[in-house]
Amino acid sequence: MVCGGTGGHVYPALAVAEQFSKDEIFFLGTQERLEAQLVAREGYLFHAISAHRKNPLPIIKGVFDALKVFLKERPGALFATGGYVTIPAVLAALILRIPIFVQEQNALPGKVNRFIAMFARKVFIAFPEATRYFHKSAVVTSGNPLRQKIVGLYPQHKAKHKERFTVLVLGGSLGAEALDKVVAQIDWQALQVDMIHLNINYYVHDMAEVLQKADLAVCRAGALTLAELAVAGVPAILIPYPYAAEKHQDLNAQAYAAVGAAQVIDQTRLSPPLLTSIISALKSSPEKLTKMSEAMQQLAKPNASTEIAKVLRETINA
Repeated sequence: MVCGGTGGHVYPALAVAEQFSKDEIFFLGTQERLEAQLVAREGYLFHAISAHRKNPLPIIKGVFDALKVFLKERPGALFATGGYVTIPAVLAALILRIPIFVQEQNALPGKVNRFIAMFARKVFIAFPEATRYFHKSAVVTSGNPLRQKIVGLYPQHKAKHKERFTVLVLGGSLGAEALDKVVAQIDWQALQVDMIHLNINYYVHDMAEVLQKADLAVCRAGALTLAELAVAGVPAILIPYPYAAEKHQDLNAQAYAAVGAAQVIDQTRLSPPLLTSIISALKSSPEKLTKMSEAMQQLAKPNASTEIAKVLRETINA
C-alpha cells in the first residue's frame, strides 16, 4: 500500500488493508506527513521513502528507497490511493514488474492518480464522472473503501430527529479554518441544537461513533467524508474547499446535491446567518431530512473494501 498527505488518501488504504491479515500488508509513505502517524497507530509495517511535490531529486531518491523495500518484502501487488509519494513507489513497481492498482476517491481525479493510472491494471473509482479520465477497460466503479466500523452503520442508521437535534461539523483531516470561524459565531443554544465540532484541534479516529449521533452534517466535500456520510445516511450541508486541486470538491458536492442528499453553499456566501437559517429550516422539516438521508444511502457503496481486496488477492495468488 502506498498513500500520503491527507486522511482522504490514507483511510481508503487502511480500509482495504483491514481485509488482509497484518502480515500480508505493508505501507509506503513519507515520514513527515499524516500517513506515518495513522499507519503506525493501526499496527501495520511502515517504510518511509523520499518524495516531493515538485523537486525531482527526492523523487529519484524515493524510487531507490522503494526498490530497496520491494526487493526485501517481495510484494505481489502495489495498491496506490493518491498523494505525490505514490509516484516513486509506482516507478519502482514498474521496474520490478509488480502489478499496480490505483484507487481514485474524487469525481475529478487528481493529477498524480491520472499519471500513475496509466500503468495500472485496474483503477477503482467512486464517482462515475471519473471514468472518462482513465482507460475504460481498467475502470472498476467500486466506491470509496471505508473502515468496517463505519460500514457496520449501513443500512440501519437513519436521521433520528430526536428531541435534541445534533449537528456534526467536520473540517476534514487537515481542518477548515473558514468553516470553523463561522461555526464559532453561531448561537447553538438558541438554535436548540447540540453541536459536535471536529477540527484540526479535535480529531477523532472512531468516526462511526460520531456519525451515529448526527442528524445533520456541515462539512467540506472531501470524497471520503461524503462516502462515510452516505453509508451512515447523514444528510449534509456542504461547503466545498475552494482551493482544492482543480476544484474537485465542487464536483463531489454537485454529485451529492443532484440526487437530493445534500445542500451546497459556496464559501464566498458562507456566513453565520445563512448557515443558521439553513440548519433551522432543515431541523424544522423532518420529512425533508428523511428524504435526504435516504438519498444519501442510495449513494453508499458499503462493499467497496471487500470488492477491491478480492481483486488484489486474486492477483497476488495468480
